[in-house]
Amino acid sequence: MLEVTFYPATYGDCIWITYGNPSKPRHILIDGGTGGTSVYIANRLKELEASEQQLELVVVSHIDRDHIEGLLRVFEKYGGVFNTKDFWFNGWKHLKSYQGFVTLGAQQGRRLVVI
Repeated sequence: MLEVTFYPATYGDCIWITYGNPSKPRHILIDGGTGGTSVYIANRLKELEASEQQLELVVVSHIDRDHIEGLLRVFEKYGGVFNTKDFWFNGWKHLKSYQGFVTLGAQQGRRLVVI
């Protein structure tokens, strides 16, 4: 089984992937889109059975707000809705070799690293 859903993210990205055994599917979330996308993510999470509410992986591809803001709103507005086995994000503290470049420190990226 493989299902890929692209949520409306205005000019950003938000991709939900469900795969594996249909009786025990696994889920991956790639990017969170803009702020309004949080509703789609939160609703999808609420639809999951309790046993499915742990995502295999959440990926935030980069620190632009159109990839982070929806996920931030899920954390801030619907905190504790889900767990994830792994979280990939190249936030400010993860980019040690680039810390001299202020342009990499988008405000949304800084907020996500703190959560």
